[in-house]
Amino acid sequence: MLIRDLMRDLVKQVGSGLSFQVTNIRPKLSNNEEYLQEMDRVLAAEAKTLRLTDFKLDHVFANTAAGIVESTLNLKRTSEDEAIVVKWEFELHKLILVPGALEKVLSKLKELRPEIMVIVEQEANHNSPDILDRLAQSFPYYSSVFDSIEKDTTEHDIENKVSWEMDFRRQITNVVAREDIQHAERHETQAWWRDRLRRSGFHPVRQWFNHTRGFLFSDLTQYTIEGKNGCPLLRRYTVPLVITSAWKPELAQSDGGEQSHSILCFS
Repeated sequence: MLIRDLMRDLVKQVGSGLSFQVTNIRPKLSNNEEYLQEMDRVLAAEAKTLRLTDFKLDHVFANTAAGIVESTLNLKRTSEDEAIVVKWEFELHKLILVPGALEKVLSKLKELRPEIMVIVEQEANHNSPDILDRLAQSFPYYSSVFDSIEKDTTEHDIENKVSWEMDFRRQITNVVAREDIQHAERHETQAWWRDRLRRSGFHPVRQWFNHTRGFLFSDLTQYTIEGKNGCPLLRRYTVPLVITSAWKPELAQSDGGEQSHSILCFS
């Protein structure tokens, strides 16, 4: 869980006794809140172990690009010495759908001056205006994804297999069978995001990672993690799947003495 890892890293760097708040902006996929309850339980237990003070976890539901924009524009700093971490998990590309939405959100986040912004996105180009081109681009990507679900699912994750299949089927249907405003899954490559974020006043932060395999895939040799422009890229055999990048606004500064920390999560 990326949020838990960020909490641990901050405590290692700054020490315990931190005031900590997590704002989780996410779509509401169903009325079943068991997953959110489990997240609350795990993070609350971790906060207690790390001896964090004033730990808060808020869930904000946004099911559309417009909802994400509205939720983001309502974000405010609680104090000037607050350190903010922003994490986007397969959500930022949905803002490409609405004209001006991405610009508004990036401008607001730059205003908030986060210490770091982490972006997890598909490493794929599924945003061509030509539907036949999108079909050609998506075939090897989703073939690898569905093959992974069928062959690589571990016993621990077997209960999530159906939900994964449903979500990826929804994605590929949106990519190859929807046009205009209904085409929400507008995946872009890391090269596109680098250019877009640089033009919005963000600069990349180099990440350190294992260039061979991630710990989640230690027993699955078909997965490798390699560097691409200083970012960890997950491949299955020869097919790139997911890339993670880290960013800071150009004007962001840190004096190293923050005692209040916030994580803004879009997932």
